[in-house]
Amino acid sequence: MALDFGCGPGPVLKVLLNRLGIDVDIYDPFFFPEKVFVDKQYDLITCTEVFEHLKNPLEVLTLLESLLRENGALAINTLFHTTNDNFNQWWYRKDTTHICFYSPKTFKWIENNFNLAIDFMDNHSICVLRKTNNSKF
Repeated sequence: MALDFGCGPGPVLKVLLNRLGIDVDIYDPFFFPEKVFVDKQYDLITCTEVFEHLKNPLEVLTLLESLLRENGALAINTLFHTTNDNFNQWWYRKDTTHICFYSPKTFKWIENNFNLAIDFMDNHSICVLRKTNNSKF
């Protein structure tokens, strides 16, 4: 079972995963606001172009971690700030709805502070974290 968290108005990923035989719940605070994930556990949670819009990413990460089954995957897609270029001139920052930014270092911090281990990271825009049972607290 998968959750497309922040699916937007056209949940394309749900259609594609359904074709592969994967059941997918969808949630988006604007387009699909019903919290279908309450009292559920998922093997996969996807967040495509979501994290840069979050007002409280720690709160959302805590929620998503709680929704993952042991060894479940959290797949995050957001453009990383990885260059020494002037942050104020970075085109991605100029989108006024983008209020939170990430780098590979940020995901290492997440790995060190959550029960999530980096399974894959391309150092550009994709990080897949896997839920572990190693309590950090």
